[in-house]
Amino acid sequence: MPEDPSESAEFGKNPYVEDGGPVERPSYVLFLDVLGFSNAIRTATSTDARLGLIKSIRAVLDRASDLVADDGAVLYQSPQASFFAKTFSDNIVIGFPVNGDHDDEGLLGSALEAAGSFQLEFLRRGFFTRGAIAFGPYYADRDMAFGIPLLEAVEGEKDADYTRIILLPSVVAKVRGFLESYDGVDGTPEASYIYHDPDGKYYVNYLGIAINDREVTSPEAEYWIDLHRERVLAAQSKFAHDAKIARKFAWARGYHDSFCDLEGVRAELKCPPIHRRITAAML
Repeated sequence: MPEDPSESAEFGKNPYVEDGGPVERPSYVLFLDVLGFSNAIRTATSTDARLGLIKSIRAVLDRASDLVADDGAVLYQSPQASFFAKTFSDNIVIGFPVNGDHDDEGLLGSALEAAGSFQLEFLRRGFFTRGAIAFGPYYADRDMAFGIPLLEAVEGEKDADYTRIILLPSVVAKVRGFLESYDGVDGTPEASYIYHDPDGKYYVNYLGIAINDREVTSPEAEYWIDLHRERVLAAQSKFAHDAKIARKFAWARGYHDSFCDLEGVRAELKCPPIHRRITAAML
């Protein structure tokens, strides 16, 4: 069997390879689509523009992992968790394997943090993302990704519809199980990392992940909130005449303002009101 590069000393150990052979592991699997990236590639008419896009996605991967292979396979390991990620075109798939060394609930928290971090790093570079997280037996190496949760996450990404990463039923069931060990939801990691949409879907609260344990009035927190507002308003302006795309950013605007209301963010960092009183200039 050809040596998986993640088995080398340089890349550590692929959690899906054991004794030189493939091993399925129960995993949280994230499938992420970078919205607008394909169109950016099509419209990048110069070498410099195309290299800029390559550098953008590579910078996100570099920030999200300690070790990045040249072929797009990423292996990240820490005392808390490990994940194996693969990129292709404008998609990223990441597996977070559960094993005897890792706490299952803690690993879900790591998966949600990683998902939100990817959203934030792409946002920093002008891109919104959409995706889904599923749970189940999964395998990945440098050449392939395999498993029912991957299929579910790929299909779920389409159902996410807006600029969000949704939790599929297999993950929601895990969350419910974890919450049974608490007296209530308030103060749990899940309460900070997960929001519920009026359409019934649960999704990653990436602005909450950006703030983490900081006060919402801290410079770091306000940087991300203000950046998110600017990116949302710019996207709404850019796609104002494309109803299909505009509705996705209308959702992002609603999420932004809901986050500000729920977390006590100062009013100046909210998006301006959509409805206005008439003025003489309008008439």
